Amino acid sequence: TAEVTTPDEPEPTVEPVVEVPMGPTFMRIYFDGSGLYREEGDDKRPLMLGVRSSGAEAVAPDGQHVAFTYVAQDSARLAWVDVRNGAVRNLYAAPENTVYTMDWANDSRALAFGWYVPDAEGNMTEGNVHIAQVGGSIADVECSASKMVAAWPQPDRLVVGDDRNFYGVDT
Repeated sequence: TAEVTTPDEPEPTVEPVVEVPMGPTFMRIYFDGSGLYREEGDDKRPLMLGVRSSGAEAVAPDGQHVAFTYVAQDSARLAWVDVRNGAVRNLYAAPENTVYTMDWANDSRALAFGWYVPDAEGNMTEGNVHIAQVGGSIADVECSASKMVAAWPQPDRLVVGDDRNFYGVDT
């Protein structure tokens, strides 16, 4: 007698589930022609109106703050924004043609910033260097010739400079 075989039953098919990317909502902070804005998802809100960017910016290593410069009606200013909630902290105001330089500490707890007013030839005239603590005070860096921040390479060492030289100073 011959053995009768039946074809195997086909395996049931399963439709793939459509995957939806999950994660934090896209958020950005930006200047447009009327001011500084924070946009998250469909929510766009002004943080500062009547100001324009003057171009310098620095993001803290932990990504929680962005320092930026802007021009107001009568001055050049430095501020930072807490990206989590949009809170802006104004740090410094100087004459309108002021140039700012800055760098964050590696632990994101402080911002070193320098400012100077260039003369007609672009040389640094008046200026100074400061350190602003997140959630705290602003102090002068004790290097009278310095007007710009070049780098903050180590927790206890800041590189600053003037028109001709760079200096390592203790923080």
